[in-house]
Amino acid sequence: MKKVVLYAILAIFVVSCGTTKVEKKKDDKKEFEMKEKAEKERQELLKKQQEEAEKQKEPQISKDEIIEQFNSIMQKYEIDLNSQSAQPLEYISQLSEINRKIEGVSEIMFNIATLSLILEQYQNSYDYYLKLVKKDPLNKAFTNLAYLGYKLNKISEVIEIYKPLISKLKTDKKVDENLLSNYAVLLIMSQKYSEALVQIRLILSFNQLSIPAYRSLAYLYILTKKYALAEKTINLAISYSQEPTKKASLYVILAKLFETMQESSKMMAAYKQALSLDPYNIDANLVLSILFMKHNAGNQATTYLAKLVEKYPSYVLYRNLYAISLRMAKNFEKSLEEYDKIIAIASNYKDAYYNKGILYQKYMGKPEEAIKAFKEYKKHNGTIDISTNIQHCEQMIKDMKEMENM
Repeated sequence: MKKVVLYAILAIFVVSCGTTKVEKKKDDKKEFEMKEKAEKERQELLKKQQEEAEKQKEPQISKDEIIEQFNSIMQKYEIDLNSQSAQPLEYISQLSEINRKIEGVSEIMFNIATLSLILEQYQNSYDYYLKLVKKDPLNKAFTNLAYLGYKLNKISEVIEIYKPLISKLKTDKKVDENLLSNYAVLLIMSQKYSEALVQIRLILSFNQLSIPAYRSLAYLYILTKKYALAEKTINLAISYSQEPTKKASLYVILAKLFETMQESSKMMAAYKQALSLDPYNIDANLVLSILFMKHNAGNQATTYLAKLVEKYPSYVLYRNLYAISLRMAKNFEKSLEEYDKIIAIASNYKDAYYNKGILYQKYMGKPEEAIKAFKEYKKHNGTIDISTNIQHCEQMIKDMKEMENM
């Protein structure tokens, strides 16, 4: 009996010792984490102190001087844009520097956000527009924020940002057609159709000929598969519209309706009608060029994309598609020039490196150059697996050397 009791006590002791060791390890780990957290906080505080000290060293600049610097930068940007030598990344850097010196100037923040949008730096653009609308509710900023909410899958977040402004409009008994229309579209995308309809009716109660309201209503009908009502709504808006560019945008919506209905001939006619009214309509040019590229008609695609590149030389998306269309049209050297221009405009635009690599690898027979381009793509955090491309290029180099030695 004594032995049993002894073994029982021993067992309890062993377990207790094990538990004590585990608890000690937990305590050690907790202590280490606390020290690590304290050190991190200390480093962050030190960094802030250093930044503050650096700011104190800098000569104080007045707001007027900052605005003067801003105007000078933007004037130079306009000149470079017209000469097609603008480099938005450089201007973002310059504007960010003066914004750091005097935060919160709406014009500076808006231009940083817009240039970031041009370069498809969507998150950076979103962050700046977000800061801007909280400080100064500019309509353009809200419109772009709605678009970025869609691109970044943050529609719910943007709806919450819109709500206080919409409430203020109601309190002030004001109707802003564009803002309410944007808000309605966000609600439609969130499948809040009845709420969206309330906003659309509010616009129409103020202005029965409101084009933004009819656009939103047509979009609602398309998504809810009420195609006959959608077509009737768009045609009604077209009949009301007097301005060519607005009328063109309505024909684009009509074309998208016909695309949904799988009526391709009507779709093409609507897009062409849009371009007859507005030769630089972005949607029509892009859709038609992509359709032609899908059918391997690079020459026809370049016709549409060349217009966009001429009008918007810094928009890397248009240049990238233009370069692809040139490749499909077998104009390889010109396509390569376009990729180099994209990289000159935005050195971090990874798609240009990937497409340049494909051009060298599959169309120009330059595996060494292709490998360089693919490595640059990887360096800029490209998500496509390029290992097979590089292996193929290395095999090409090996085969070429063997042929030389024969």
